[in-house]
Amino acid sequence: MTGADISNIVNQAALRAAKLNKQRVDQDDLEYALDKAKMGPELKSRIRSESELRNTAHHEAGHALVAYYTPAAHTIYKATIRQRGPALGHVSLIPEKESEQSLSKAQIISMMDVSMGGRVAEELLLGKEHVSTGASSDINNATESAYKLVCMYGMSEKLGLMTYDMQHLSQETKRAVEIEVKKLLEKSYEKAKEMIVSKSYEHKLLAEALLRYETLTMDEIKILLDSKDINSIENMRLHTQQQKILQKSELEKLKDALAPGLLC
Repeated sequence: MTGADISNIVNQAALRAAKLNKQRVDQDDLEYALDKAKMGPELKSRIRSESELRNTAHHEAGHALVAYYTPAAHTIYKATIRQRGPALGHVSLIPEKESEQSLSKAQIISMMDVSMGGRVAEELLLGKEHVSTGASSDINNATESAYKLVCMYGMSEKLGLMTYDMQHLSQETKRAVEIEVKKLLEKSYEKAKEMIVSKSYEHKLLAEALLRYETLTMDEIKILLDSKDINSIENMRLHTQQQKILQKSELEKLKDALAPGLLC
């Protein structure tokens, strides 16, 4: 991200804060601006059917569930079913600091597993014959990761420690690469399916929470899956709001106490 990109995001956040009559830009404004820059404006005018919302909720819950329970996966930042641009929803992940410049084989495979979670969730909800095209970008991302693992990083046990340029390979070698990539993708699909089936209650709980609240943070996902109580999210939000009000009140008191001294 360039300096100009960051400047644009900050400006968008400031505009939103002003629109909402806020005295200062907060984290919510910055998140809104970042999402807008990455995926486009939120499409509030488009009316979405109940079936589309339910399908999207199950799809994103599939991604979130696999990411949450896969040790090597990046940490979830938030999951949402709010539509932005062509995306009907998304799950944002944050890489660990040491993963920003390089990735382990386990992390690359975990990214493929998470990508498959949405497609698996749709199949389990609707059946294979009724899945949507919504998983196309997920499959594309997983395929790209699999090719990089085999062709760029030399992490394939079968094809060994070398790189492969698909434009300059014999038909036999190209076929061997494609077989290896397909095997990796099928394995990720099966792992995602096994996890979602074995944790079907947690998956359903996540989907219902997304339908009710639209957006969930990592802390909210954690408390939901730990407590198995969908109302725990509302309780957490009320507690957070009360803490913010208390902090604001304390800050105002401190300003009043300091004011006379500042005037002297």
